[in-house]
Amino acid sequence: TVFHQPARKFSVQIGDGETLATYLNMPLVTQFRQKDVALGGEGAPLVPFGEKHLFPKGMLFMNLGGIVNLSIDAMGFDICICNMALNRLAGLLDPPAAYDAGGAIAASSQVDPTLLNALDGLPWYELPPPKSLGKEWFETWVIPLLKASNATVRSQMATYTEHIANKVASAVLQTVNRCKTGALMSPTAILMSGGGVHNDYLVARIRQKMSDAGLNLDILTDPSLIDHKEAMIFAFLGLQVLLGRSNVLASVTGARQDSIGGSIHLPSRMEHFQLPLQCRHVKT
Repeated sequence: TVFHQPARKFSVQIGDGETLATYLNMPLVTQFRQKDVALGGEGAPLVPFGEKHLFPKGMLFMNLGGIVNLSIDAMGFDICICNMALNRLAGLLDPPAAYDAGGAIAASSQVDPTLLNALDGLPWYELPPPKSLGKEWFETWVIPLLKASNATVRSQMATYTEHIANKVASAVLQTVNRCKTGALMSPTAILMSGGGVHNDYLVARIRQKMSDAGLNLDILTDPSLIDHKEAMIFAFLGLQVLLGRSNVLASVTGARQDSIGGSIHLPSRMEHFQLPLQCRHVKT
C-alpha cells in the first residue's frame, strides 16, 4: 500500500495483477480494499476475516507490522504506527541500520518524556473504531514530532518503543472491557505475529505495560505464524473471491455492508481457472 486515504475514497497498492497472473500462470486476486472504501469503509484491517474463520475463538490477535492492529472475532482496528517508525529511525543511525535487532538499541537508551507525551497525545488516538492508519498519517503527524525533538535518534527509538507499548496496552484494555460489556467472549490470550515480534525489547515493554494495566493475558507467539500469518490469510481472502464469497467484514471496517473485495486476474490459459470455478458449486 503506497497511499491509503479512505476519507478521500482511495487506497492504492502497487503491483500489476495481469502481469503477475501471466508470469505465475495461475489466477490472481488483487485490490482487496477498494470496494470496501467505496462502501464507506476504512478498507482495513482485512485480516480479521481470516482470523475469525481460521483460528480459535476467544483469542485476541495482534500484528506488529509496519502498523500495529488488533482484532477479536468480527471486531478489529489499527492501534498505532510500529515498524514503519522504528525502522525509519534505525536508518538515521550512524552507520544506518535496516532495523533495531532485538530492540537492543532502544533497550540501551533513555526515553524522552516530552516526545513521549507529544506522541501519546496525538488526536487520532481519541477516535473510536473502526479506524485505520496509513503512511500519510505517519508523515503528517509523527515525523514532524520526531524531527522537532531534541532527543538523539537512539533516545527517539527508546521513546517510540515506549509509545507503542503504551498504545497497545491501552487498546487491549479497552477491547477487553468492550468484550465484558458486550456479547463477545472475554479473551484469555493474545496471539502475536509480524516482524515486530522479533523485537524482544518491544514485546517485553508491551508485557510490562499490560501487566501495569492489570491485564493478565498470555502472550503467544507461534514461529510458523510470526512472519507468515498475514500472507496465509490474504491467500484465504483471495480464495473467497474466487469462490464468490464475502471476505471483508463491515463490522471491522465500518462499511455499509460486508463485501467480496478483490479483482480477479486470469492467466493466459483458461484451464488454470477451471478448478476454482468448479469449487464454487461445492457445499461447505
